[in-house]
Amino acid sequence: MEENVAGGLVDVAARRGEHEHSHARALAEVTGIVGRYEELWSLLHDRPRVGRDPTEATTSRVRDLQSVGFAVEEVRLDAEGEGGDGEDLRLTVAVGGRRFHAEALRTLTGLDVGEGQARVLLGDPRDHRARWERERGRRVPEAVAAREWILSVFTPGAERAHDALRHLGDPVQAYCDLLEVRWLLSEQAGRDVGDGPALDALARRLPPGGSAAEAAFVDLPTEELPVIRIDDIE
Repeated sequence: MEENVAGGLVDVAARRGEHEHSHARALAEVTGIVGRYEELWSLLHDRPRVGRDPTEATTSRVRDLQSVGFAVEEVRLDAEGEGGDGEDLRLTVAVGGRRFHAEALRTLTGLDVGEGQARVLLGDPRDHRARWERERGRRVPEAVAAREWILSVFTPGAERAHDALRHLGDPVQAYCDLLEVRWLLSEQAGRDVGDGPALDALARRLPPGGSAAEAAFVDLPTEELPVIRIDDIE
């Protein structure tokens, strides 16, 4: 891998007419790739030994995997030794496939979207179900709540967001952008600001600033986007 990637980078540098000193930078990049690959391999395949209370180790491993884009599908604790008394456990974590979130959303709602879009969308029908259950004071079947979310939340919300973006991109991505911008503005305001300010920010192409997170806007013609605060759109 080192030879192939290094050769490819050097070839690209030569085609771009870069000076030979760029070769050293290419080789440094290769070394970094190898190191990151080894760290990722260990994160996926190591089975660390944990004590009688594995909560902290399990939470840390799951968080680390999620931070690099994996969805954890299974967590297993296996007893070491013949006694199997739980004094010495090894942690094994299995991750889902590359379309884990997309398949979960399709099963729940019937929507067939990209994996990145599914990561943004998947929590929305679940939040809708929780709100619906609080309002009704009783349990609501997941399938019923998902169907209601499609009809009363996602479909009109996607249409409004797509209109705000002047029909650039597609409605699914527009709704993802709406959720991201609403979350960022709400984080900034310390409360749920609702769809109105988020739609206004989309329409005016003013992403919220002052947050560590970034809004996932659809592809638009490149131009400078000024910072906006919640006070500017209320």
